[in-house]
Amino acid sequence: MSNPSVNVQDQQKIIEFLLLKNQNLLLELGVVQDVEEVSLEVVEKAARDVMASYPQPPRDESEEEHLRELKGLLLEFEDWKLCDIRDRQHMLISRFRSLLFNLGCNDKTCKEVSLPYLQNELGNLESRGHSLRFVSNLKCILRDLKAWRMLCEGRLSEEMDDVTFWRKMRFAPPSPSDEDSDSEGPTLCRDAPHCNDFDENYPLGPGISKKRKKTITEERRMEYKFLFAAEAHCLRCLKYYAAQPDFDVNCESCGKNARGWADSNTTYNIPTDIDAWLRGKNL
Repeated sequence: MSNPSVNVQDQQKIIEFLLLKNQNLLLELGVVQDVEEVSLEVVEKAARDVMASYPQPPRDESEEEHLRELKGLLLEFEDWKLCDIRDRQHMLISRFRSLLFNLGCNDKTCKEVSLPYLQNELGNLESRGHSLRFVSNLKCILRDLKAWRMLCEGRLSEEMDDVTFWRKMRFAPPSPSDEDSDSEGPTLCRDAPHCNDFDENYPLGPGISKKRKKTITEERRMEYKFLFAAEAHCLRCLKYYAAQPDFDVNCESCGKNARGWADSNTTYNIPTDIDAWLRGKNL
């Protein structure tokens, strides 16, 4: 087995990665505090509240997997809070090495192993009927390995919202009252993206700045609508942006963005409801 150690620069990236990961966990849980200052009790309570929002028992494998991932992330966060920097580094490297070992790549280092190869081997494990819990855990580790590699390469700031990283999970499951239809006024889900300029005319939720001074031109407003159609991460949001005044989902700019978003690497697979809706609009 090759030496699992990493150089000093990569070790620093591990520290940075863990800070980013855990800070984003707090965002997912709705905890508005600094990750290094927040108490375990606050985070554990927020996690329990999210878990309690799920129906019991879970309605499908997706909900079950989300709950399992949340519990795993909470355990990792607890370990992170209780350990010193050196132990934090060792724990993450050990997780990476366990991934490589289980996928038959223990002769490679964490930096040189092929990520597409690991993804393919993970798919092979899943197809061979391995334990769902086992495969799910390896998926989480692979997501972390990919993100750490991106950070080392200076690409993470551009791709932080990639669903192959911590933003993958949609913790709060949709309730029947949340589901919108074309005949009802569409509303945003709680994870919708925000833009201060756009929010000035279209309030989209909490976190809106009170210090706005910039006036939006009509051209700029339409530009934001196209942008949001491309960034909407669920059918509910896509319908919301498409329903805004003067927004034509069939126009070239919007249609290209909406279909491009659905076909891009920002999703593992295009959700069937989104794909069906886009096809219905000839996109």
